[in-house]
Order: sequence, then C-alpha cells, then structure tokens
Amino acid sequence: AHARAPHAHRLVGPAAGFIALAIDGREHGERQSPHTEPPTHGWAVSQKANYWPLLVNTAQDIIATVEWARYIWPNWASLSVGVLGDSMGGDAALIAAQIDETIDAVIAVRATPDWLRPGSVGNRLGEDKMGDELYADYCPSVNIHGYGHQPALCFICGDSDRHVPKEAAQRLVRELTATSYAECPEKAQVVVLPSGGWHGHMFSKEAIPKVQAAMLMWFKRHLDHMAAATALVQGGLRRQQSFGTNLQTTLNQV
Repeated sequence: AHARAPHAHRLVGPAAGFIALAIDGREHGERQSPHTEPPTHGWAVSQKANYWPLLVNTAQDIIATVEWARYIWPNWASLSVGVLGDSMGGDAALIAAQIDETIDAVIAVRATPDWLRPGSVGNRLGEDKMGDELYADYCPSVNIHGYGHQPALCFICGDSDRHVPKEAAQRLVRELTATSYAECPEKAQVVVLPSGGWHGHMFSKEAIPKVQAAMLMWFKRHLDHMAAATALVQGGLRRQQSFGTNLQTTLNQV
C-alpha cells in the first residue's frame, strides 16, 4: 500500500494490538495508472461513469485481500475481520461488507451509504447505464438487506461536511435499527465530530484524537471480544477502559 497509511499504523500500535493490512483504492496512491489524470478529474464530469465503478472494484479488492491473507496465513481463518476506510475507502468498505459475510465490523470515515449524496456540494452524477446498474446492485442505501448478517457498522462523520453529508449515514442507521438490527441497535451507529475545511470534509484539529479513539473503541468492542475496549492515548485523551453502548456519548465525555 501507499506509504501514507496512518490508520493502519495506529491499529497495530501498542494501544491496539490488531493485525492490519493497508491497500490503495483503485487509481489511488501506487495504484494510479501512469500517464493518466487524477481520478478526481473524471469524477467532476460523471460520478456514475468514473467514481461508482472504482467503489465496486475497490470493494472487490478488499475482499480479495482478506481471502489472500487467509490463504497465506491459515491461522487467520479463525480471526474476526474488520474493514476501515476513509472517504472513498469508507464507501468501498460498506460495499465489501454486503458481499462478504465474513467481515464482522466496518468503520466508514467521512463516507456515505447513499451514492446520490443528497445535499452534497459539487456531486455531478452524469449519465451512465453501467453506473445505474452498479447503483441498483451495490449502493448500500437501496440494498440494506445486504446487512442481514449484522456486521457492526460505524460511521464517523464531520458535523459540517457538505461534500459527504452526514444525513445519509444517519438515515441508513435509523432504517437498520428499525429492521434487521432491531435486536442489536448498538451495532449500527453514527459518530459526528467537528469539521471545517474543503466544504467541511476535513475534521478539525481538535477532533482528530476522537476520530482515532472511536476507531479503536469500535474495533475493540466488535473484533476483540476477550479484551476490554481501550481508547487511543493521544492528544490529551484519557485512557478509556470501557465505554457505554453509545459511542457518541462516550466520546463527548472525554
């Protein structure tokens, strides 16, 4: 993966203890095709034609990476699996969890379950038949039945994000907790933290330690069932030996 994989590095640190693999999304980092324009150029013309296929292909890459790891290291077969993605990576992680029922937990940072992104700034959908087919088959907001196996889903959103508005994540969680997650509503949550630059898509400096703490607490709870949940000790946050059912409430208290 590209050298810049801060989330993976934190997950394998002494405060966490996870095994982490980091991959670049399609047309990102070391996987960007040579002599081509950045993928964002195509997104500005048509998300359906140039962004949605990348999401699905990256989701398939996530699943292939998990399968590869289990083949290379057979002892991994018995381990719980979590997928963490930021922005586009979060969108892809949500798709992967629908396809691969061995994924136990997802953290989608600055991501959306609704590819139409109602209320988004500069989200040019364009027209593309294949994109429409991908939307019908894979977009989480119209395929909530894909989460019938109840993977633990955590959205970490910016409070002022207009590039990827938080409302879509909140709407999906309401739908899930009223249906397939009715008996385990604690497994589908949205955390909203302060954000500012680039249409609010960037978390504010003071929110970063809580973003990091939320990641570790979510995976500790849903992947490491034998250990007490622990928050990342960084940026002045106190160590949390346990946390309540609602992650947002816990973060508000630290």
